[in-house]
Parts: sequence; C-alpha cells; structure tokens
Amino acid sequence: MSNNYNNAFVHAFVDKSHIIQIHPTKYAVWGAGKYANQRFIQFELVRHKTFDEFARSINNYAYYAAYLLRQYNMPFDSAESDGKGTVWTHNAVTKYLGGTNHTDPVGYFSQWGYSVSQLNTLIKEKYDAMKVYEKIKSDIVYTAYANVKDAKTYNIYSKPYNTSGAKKSRHIS
Repeated sequence: MSNNYNNAFVHAFVDKSHIIQIHPTKYAVWGAGKYANQRFIQFELVRHKTFDEFARSINNYAYYAAYLLRQYNMPFDSAESDGKGTVWTHNAVTKYLGGTNHTDPVGYFSQWGYSVSQLNTLIKEKYDAMKVYEKIKSDIVYTAYANVKDAKTYNIYSKPYNTSGAKKSRHIS
C-alpha cells in the first residue's frame, strides 16, 4: 500500500493493535484491481518489523475477516485454490479475476514463514468461535484522510459510519 497510496483506497487497515475502518463497507473502493473493486470488502494488512508484531496483526486480520463474514451472514470459503469463495487475497484476484498483477500477501507472509493456508485456518477458527455477529462498538474518534478522485457519490458522516447517532452531513466534493 505504501507504493500505491495515491492510486488505491480500501475499507480498513489492520495492524498489530488496531482495526481501523475508514470507509463504509457498503460502498466500493479501489484497492485490488478493476474486477475486484466492485465485488469485495478490502482491507490492508500493515507490514511490521518483528515476528511478534506480525503475529498480532495476523490475529487482528483474521478476526476482522471472520467478523465481516458473520456481519454479512456469509459462510467461510477461501477462493485461494479455486477462484470461488467469500475470502479472497490479492493473489487470488490476480490468478482468477485479473485486472491486477499483485500477489500479496504471499511474499510478505513467506518472510515470516507463514502462508495463506495458515491464515485461512485462523480465519475459520475465529469464524467458528464467533457463532453470531456482534456489532463492534467504539467511543474512540479517528480522523482519516484520503485522496478521493471521484467524490460525487460518497458522503461524510457526523460520526463513524454505522454507529449510534451517525448522520449523513454532506457529499465529499
């Protein structure tokens, strides 16, 4: 993401300590290529410098993926091996849909001795443990900035989207 911040926009960022959603998941983003952008919720895994930080970020990433699957009442099904499913990596998009040539997170994972298969196992474990969707609530205010090229259909909300008291205040443009 650090190489493409002017050309990409995702729903959320996940790191060792936080899951920060910056854009409502019901609206499209452009972070995974023209065929994926219209189809998927996209969130970016922040890169870390130690294995401990990496492991913590993967744990948060798997939790968030499972949480979203439960929120939208979708089953867990990885698309990594067959191009069909509810969980897609950028690598799977490249292999099965096209419109991009990125293979993340494969290279990043390999530097830590980790694989997409292990991530999918962790997502499935969290998904099964969750059983029901429970809305995440937070009273922490975050400010996020984005370079939006076509803002006519996007809105600014008075509070984080989909939280109590959040009201549409105006269009971005």
